Amino acid sequence: MNIKKNKYEILCSVFLSIFAAILAVNNLLANKFGEDEIIAQNQSANAYQWYNSKSIKKTILENQRSLLSILLRSGTISSENSKLFEQQIALFDKKISRYDKEKKEILLGSKQVGKENWAQKIDGELGKIIGAKEWTKKAEALNQQGDYHDISTLLLQISLVICAIILVLHTDKIKSILFLVMLVFGGMGTSSFLYALSSAFTFF
Repeated sequence: MNIKKNKYEILCSVFLSIFAAILAVNNLLANKFGEDEIIAQNQSANAYQWYNSKSIKKTILENQRSLLSILLRSGTISSENSKLFEQQIALFDKKISRYDKEKKEILLGSKQVGKENWAQKIDGELGKIIGAKEWTKKAEALNQQGDYHDISTLLLQISLVICAIILVLHTDKIKSILFLVMLVFGGMGTSSFLYALSSAFTFF
């Protein structure tokens, strides 16, 4: 056997190694972004649950405030107790206002609401809230990033399958056609990987 007769086998072996290496790196990044997406989705769900708990607490206070206001306006409360009711209503108003600020910060995030609207602490510090909508947006971006890597994986795997077929064939004409097809799929897979890699830097 001479080199001319085995040129497709030699070229396929080279491209097989190159595309396999690219596929390995691509799969490594795809797994990372997949795990990060799951984390972001969980964080988003936790933030929305936190937001809803604040909403429930606010609703309870609003109902209590309404009840006190009705009693106060009804005239059934003595004048000496009406002042206590008014103070309690004012306290409820203050707490409800605080819950409004906390809800907004939990929903949008500390950066979005601005320092003057920070109301919720994490580990005793203000300004550290990543909002539910921020987590949702990040999860969507990670999902899109994963799609880029999935496309690259598919194209590269097809090229590797074609390359394996070439290695077991004996007809040069068919080998030459399949070799071009393999290059097309491998080239598209590599281009997709490079595009995904360039967009991946935004997450680091």
